[in-house]
Amino acid sequence: MNGKRCGWAGLTLGMTLVLLSCAATVVGGAGTGAGAPQKPVVLGYYPSWPTGLDPSHIRYHLFTHIAHAFAEATTEGAVRVSGNLPSRDLAARAHAAGVKVLVSVGGADSGESLGVVAADAERRRRFVSELMELVDRSGYDGIDLDWEFPGSIAERDALTTLAGELRAALGPSRLLVSAQSGSVWGTRFVDPGALRGLLDWVAVMTYDVHGPWSDHAGHNAPLRLASGDAAKCASNTVEGQMQRWREWGGWPAERLLVGIPCYGRGFPVPLHAALRRGLPKYPREYVAFREIENLLANGWKQHRDSEADVPWLESPDGKEFVSYDDEVSAQRKGEWARRNGFGGIFFWEISQDLVKGRHAIIEAARAGFFGRQ
Repeated sequence: MNGKRCGWAGLTLGMTLVLLSCAATVVGGAGTGAGAPQKPVVLGYYPSWPTGLDPSHIRYHLFTHIAHAFAEATTEGAVRVSGNLPSRDLAARAHAAGVKVLVSVGGADSGESLGVVAADAERRRRFVSELMELVDRSGYDGIDLDWEFPGSIAERDALTTLAGELRAALGPSRLLVSAQSGSVWGTRFVDPGALRGLLDWVAVMTYDVHGPWSDHAGHNAPLRLASGDAAKCASNTVEGQMQRWREWGGWPAERLLVGIPCYGRGFPVPLHAALRRGLPKYPREYVAFREIENLLANGWKQHRDSEADVPWLESPDGKEFVSYDDEVSAQRKGEWARRNGFGGIFFWEISQDLVKGRHAIIEAARAGFFGRQ
């Protein structure tokens, strides 16, 4: 997601009738293709690659759903898996705890293959068939479609076609959901109206607003816009991206999940400074929450941006910064999601905030969302 690409031309608040027309049919947490979850969703992404967190140590009671990431598509339409995916052990343990498991398909840069597959009927048929075989064989409860990102009008329509064929294959008893950008750039080739009748919910990736791709440094997942942000782009905030799916997308709040990252983004420049093109790879571009404590122990100083409502760290020499979420900002985002009637919260990814046996970010966000201290 490229945070510098911005603009909300044409948005209005006149979507009330559209929102009302999308009233959800509630069907006990099963897939409906057009229905909201019966109860709030707490979704955790669980990577297939080694993270030190195996299925026997997942704290299932914190979640209603687990998304096992990622299955991938080859350009010929085959399903490619790696690591511990699929996992009947994960499905069995989750189900014993009353938690549903989804296989997440795609991930970063997945558009390179998904675009080829979704546009071709035979490749698409093979992909849907192999994906359903994986779901059936492993006891999963549905599919999370994470195409990053459609890049043309043809791919926009191909995404809708693929979602329609997956919905038909899954039937009404299993879930079909999607992780989607909330930025103008990330959604420019998405048809939210066509997807409303096919997906059970959309998990809005309200993070990666700034990163190594940006032309300036800024916050990873600001709740609101910071006045110092060079982009001056209100849509590159949690509030703005969720509003985009409600107004431009016409999706009711109860069918949208708010993303909360368990990691931060680092920059080899001060906060809001311009980045030079051609910088070598920065060793702290991606910082798991569990690493923050070590930075603080090594002299980094914590600040809090009261406008963006997120913390940030400054290096001892003042030449680097890391934007991230902590327990305070996570709880406030959970509270904000509850106040605004959203259907739940979700986290990328659930090994990153595990500190001294506790999921610091996840537990704080749950406390805010469910109104508990």
